Amino acid sequence: MRDDDYYRSKAEERRYRRERSRKKYIVANVLIAVIILAVVVGAVILVVSLVNNNKPTADPTTAAVVATEQTQQATQVPVTAAPVPTKSPASQPAQNDDNDNDDQQQQQTEAPKQDVTTTTSSGTATSEGSILHYYATGKTTEGYNWDYSGGGGVVSINCIYDFSKEQYDFTIQGAYPGTASFTLIYWVGDNQTVEVPMTVSVGNDLSVTQIG
Repeated sequence: MRDDDYYRSKAEERRYRRERSRKKYIVANVLIAVIILAVVVGAVILVVSLVNNNKPTADPTTAAVVATEQTQQATQVPVTAAPVPTKSPASQPAQNDDNDNDDQQQQQTEAPKQDVTTTTSSGTATSEGSILHYYATGKTTEGYNWDYSGGGGVVSINCIYDFSKEQYDFTIQGAYPGTASFTLIYWVGDNQTVEVPMTVSVGNDLSVTQIG
């Protein structure tokens, strides 16, 4: 063998050994990285599992859950609930204005503190469409005053006072089919009222008819 062939062979052998050592180093590093990654993933899974196991379970009898259920029950409207009768809120009556004789929607006032006498009504009841009107005259020093009792949710009762005629106009409207008894009350003086007992029938179309 010639010298140049001998040295060439030695150089190739050294190069082969270096390449093999580098491959072993790379494989070893890859294995170490895989092992480290597996350990980290396992630790994360363990921590998540411990956190989930330590979470408190919602107790349906706790105050928060009970409060939520009570709120939901309070907001539910019964399907068979009957409508509530409407009634004008209390307010002080207005003085008669010489420049304003239009009909004005009236709101009832508190009853006078002194003794009040009651007389018989001389008013009239008239049906206009599905609404029953009851007209009566009277006034007080301050203008007017009215009230009513009963109705049972079957009718809605309001009153308009006409200053130019000194006339009360009670409007009885149907709110729910059935029969209702009630008493209209209006003042014809500061200490004198008139009570009008009345019984009506409300049809399925909510039209009102006086029957008593």
